[in-house]
Order: sequence, then C-alpha cells, then structure tokens
Amino acid sequence: VWATHELVWADAVRKNPSHGRAHMNLGVARMARGAVPEALTAFREAVRLSPLYDLAHLNLGIALAASGQ
Repeated sequence: VWATHELVWADAVRKNPSHGRAHMNLGVARMARGAVPEALTAFREAVRLSPLYDLAHLNLGIALAASGQ
C-alpha cells in the first residue's frame, strides 16, 4: 500500500469512500503519472463530496484543461 502516493490514496478512498480529500489527493497522484481521465473521475468525486473544498475545484479545472475540455 505504501509503494506509491497513488496506492496510499487509493487505499484511503477504499477505506473511506466519502472522504473528499482522499479523492482529491488520489486525483493529484493520477495527474502526476499522466492519467488525466482517471484524475478527472477522482476530482469530480472530490467536488461532489466536498463542494467547499477549493483545491478540489482548482485541480478539477487543471485536469479539464489538460484534457482539452
């Protein structure tokens, strides 16, 4: 579980799927390896779960721009 940041946050999401910050950090880890579609999914879920979490919105915007949307 501790091999990569992505595995750490994927485990956190599995253990607590309603935690917006875990989804946001999973998205950041996915963006770092260039997995934009998977990052978008994580950021969208983070925004849905934590609508006042500004970093989730910011990172969603960055991922949307990276995907040409």
